[in-house]
Amino acid sequence: MKVLIIMLMFLMSSAFAEKIKVLVPGMTCQMCVLSMKKNFGNAVENPKTDILVNLENKTVLVTTKKDVKLTDKEIMARVVEAGYEAKKIIRLK
Repeated sequence: MKVLIIMLMFLMSSAFAEKIKVLVPGMTCQMCVLSMKKNFGNAVENPKTDILVNLENKTVLVTTKKDVKLTDKEIMARVVEAGYEAKKIIRLK
């Protein structure tokens, strides 16, 4: 029963989170990764697992806190603040 309750709590908490994939062609190194994690850090529960930067695909995948809603304009601003340009924003379900 305890496991079922924990699973339900996990599912409910993640049900309101949003996954956002951002294409950032200019990223090339670990400094890029650190910049993205820094600029999206306050929008996620855990920057180590909720901000995934893929340098090969030039993408940033952000899983927001359930109470945080990032607009496209806010996402663009965070990427620009990191020193890059976002080419595409995809909201995943």
